[in-house]
Amino acid sequence: MRKYLAMLGTAALVVTGLCGLGAQSAYADGTLPSPWTDTDVGSPAIAGSASYSNGVFTVNGNGVDIWGSSDQFNYVYQPMTGDESIVARVTSQTAADPWSKAGVMVKQSTTAGSTYALLAVTPGNGISFQYGFNQYTSGTSYTFPAWLKMTFLGASGTVIAYSSPDGINWAEVGSTTISMAYPATIGLFSTSHTPDGGGPNVLSTATFDNVSVTPAPTGEQPPAGVVSNVPAGNTPHLKTTEDNPTEQIRQLVQCGNTMYAVGTFTTIIRQSSSYTRYNIFSFSATAPYTVTSWAPDVVGTYGTTSDASDTLNTIAFVNGNCQDAYIGGKFTSVNGTTVANIAEIDTTTGNVVTTFASKASGAVQTLLGVGNHLLVGGRFTGINGDTNDPYMVSLNPVTGVSDGFLHLNISGSYNYPGVATNTTQVYNQQLSHGGTLDLVEGDFTSVGGLPRQQMFMLNVGGSSATVTGWTSPEFDGSNPAYPYQCATVEPFYIQAAAWSPDDSTVYIGTTGYHPNGYPVGQTPRTGLCDAAAAFPATQTSVLHEWVNYTGCDSLYSAAADAHAAYFAGHERFSMNSNDCDGLGAGGYNAPGMEGLDPANGNLYVSADGSVGYYSRDQGLGADDELVTSAGLWIASDNFDGSQMCGGVQNLSGICFLPYS
Repeated sequence: MRKYLAMLGTAALVVTGLCGLGAQSAYADGTLPSPWTDTDVGSPAIAGSASYSNGVFTVNGNGVDIWGSSDQFNYVYQPMTGDESIVARVTSQTAADPWSKAGVMVKQSTTAGSTYALLAVTPGNGISFQYGFNQYTSGTSYTFPAWLKMTFLGASGTVIAYSSPDGINWAEVGSTTISMAYPATIGLFSTSHTPDGGGPNVLSTATFDNVSVTPAPTGEQPPAGVVSNVPAGNTPHLKTTEDNPTEQIRQLVQCGNTMYAVGTFTTIIRQSSSYTRYNIFSFSATAPYTVTSWAPDVVGTYGTTSDASDTLNTIAFVNGNCQDAYIGGKFTSVNGTTVANIAEIDTTTGNVVTTFASKASGAVQTLLGVGNHLLVGGRFTGINGDTNDPYMVSLNPVTGVSDGFLHLNISGSYNYPGVATNTTQVYNQQLSHGGTLDLVEGDFTSVGGLPRQQMFMLNVGGSSATVTGWTSPEFDGSNPAYPYQCATVEPFYIQAAAWSPDDSTVYIGTTGYHPNGYPVGQTPRTGLCDAAAAFPATQTSVLHEWVNYTGCDSLYSAAADAHAAYFAGHERFSMNSNDCDGLGAGGYNAPGMEGLDPANGNLYVSADGSVGYYSRDQGLGADDELVTSAGLWIASDNFDGSQMCGGVQNLSGICFLPYS
């Protein structure tokens, strides 16, 4: 379900627990909204009852306890036939006893003594995670309203329990494994813990709202139409020996029937042939992927994205003209002609087109052709002496002079206690398939006079570019309830994005490690740090449709087609929402890249369901992905000897996954 910022209200669900004498509910089940059913479990002393009116459930019951030899409570439940999660906010509870319990539950059946796990609030003992009739883990103290969440994964029997003060920031209370088979039950419960507690046999009433039962994230078999997990084996690649300096492909672009690659490298290898190429080369976009003779000599200061050095970062074409390429990065000359960080070069000779002014004051990090405009982003504060549009400017592709298409006045950087030094920059951008919207990522706090952090959306379909209303409190800092800041060492963390084919959804891939001040280890993930996520592209303030956590490994690239959202970086895991720096419950090994169901973010897995469908050597991390009509191109590096993609060797730097 898509979540918009205006759609936060829900009808209340009220559950009242009574100790009933084993009688059935005193109303017809049909009065409850399908598929909910109410019953007493374990013959409590007082018969339960329930009613439903105007979106409110009221359930009455009691019970001695759910512990030891007792299994007595009132249960509002529905069938569970697959992995599911239940969320509920407890807004009040009648304190019949310090150990009165109300909360969420999974249970094999409504038969007393059947296997169960529950997460409850208690008047005198805080939050309690309980299973096996004699085992429990105490959570934190709470105040109403208190959010509870529990997930059951049938394949492993794993139950994971969480609590939250706000429904956003979740803390794991505990986890266990139980022996429970489908079909089972899932729902809400209340037990008064009387008269066993020594007091009179009275009711305990609990109220709940924001109740939902949803399928728990789990791996899926990939549908027809995704790219193959077996790459083409004869594409060009970088040197792969471990003792070589690390080299990297930063971006891949197709123009006509030719692929263009830029980055940091001196040698390209294809099959048994070796080619000297200085940070840029081209090759055929179709088999046998022949390397062309085009070999511009791009000279400058080079490094990789891992060491803060600048590289040849980006290449673009304008309006379908494949005769001239525009390149950006940190460099000083091309084929002996002096330039500064930006240039137009001939795709036949490799020489600089001198009619295009070529002087940026700082590194250029992203180039994009939009109609007759060349949109340029980076760390520069001026281009060709023009300082009116620092960090992002629209250039006339013939002259290299600002054409006035955009004036964004980009400024600001991220400041919070302990944060690493970071400076204003525009880092990446992606044009919508319709050609009228441009996503832009970078380090800034103000764009076009509007508060924007991490990314913004430009409308580029008119006579001038304007910042749209698209944003989210999950990354723009507009609502402190959302943990939008990541670890102090990685303050700028949304570095990649992609559009769905119909432009209705935006997919993002992030770095960031973990939310600032939040724990690592076996703890639930929250926020957008080190994650893949989907957001509606509606031009207003929105909330995510889904988030898939790597478990504290970075993603650097994203791409999408109609059947999958593809992400790549140096990640080890996917669907790893319960751990940081390790594989947690419910997670999968998915090294180097992943394909996700665009509807829900679930990982596409191998035929036996054990690992991700796709894989590649992690290296520094895949820095770019490009979907073409033929398949998915992945740009990466040869760090630490990385060279495998989909189990095939000699693919360091470039991997191509074709459509079957």
